[in-house]
Amino acid sequence: MKIQVNIDDSIRKIPDFPKPGVLFYDITSVLTDPAAFDYCITEAKTWINTHKPDAIAAIDARGFLFAAPVAKDLALPLIMVRKKGKLPGRVYSEDFELEYG
Repeated sequence: MKIQVNIDDSIRKIPDFPKPGVLFYDITSVLTDPAAFDYCITEAKTWINTHKPDAIAAIDARGFLFAAPVAKDLALPLIMVRKKGKLPGRVYSEDFELEYG
């Protein structure tokens, strides 16, 4: 039996955090609800599998929480995307600007 979950309702939205004008999406409520978390992973796997990627890239650190089980279940390598200086060894880099922080 497939359980229907409204993920938008599962995510707590915090206005003006961490600064005015930013709407922060707190995914803690998804992570503490096994049905909601499973729904996210299942939906991600379904969508990603249709695109036949060579790997899954996850953005630090919340992305790791969702991408790791997806990559494992699809038997794909997991690429961790982190800020400069956070990973040892050979890395690839890209310049970017922060929304806030």
